[in-house]
Amino acid sequence: MVRLATFDGIKVYIYPGEHPPPHVHVIYAEFVALVTIEPAKIDKGHLPVSIERRVIEWVTDHRDQLLEAWLTIGNKQKPEKLL
Repeated sequence: MVRLATFDGIKVYIYPGEHPPPHVHVIYAEFVALVTIEPAKIDKGHLPVSIERRVIEWVTDHRDQLLEAWLTIGNKQKPEKLL
């Protein structure tokens, strides 16, 4: 698992060898969610409403970088961390 970003106590990961569609795993406190990148939405799991809104906004804002990271890790390379 590769941590791409940490912000506001939210950790964003991509796991090597994952299945489509492109997505990230988000951990906030005891909450865990799988978030698709395009469109940005919670696919599995649960986050508090305010955190879910923040995550969806962040994924939308970083869409291109996240898709690039998805392809990079799919090619067995380490993606750059996002700020």
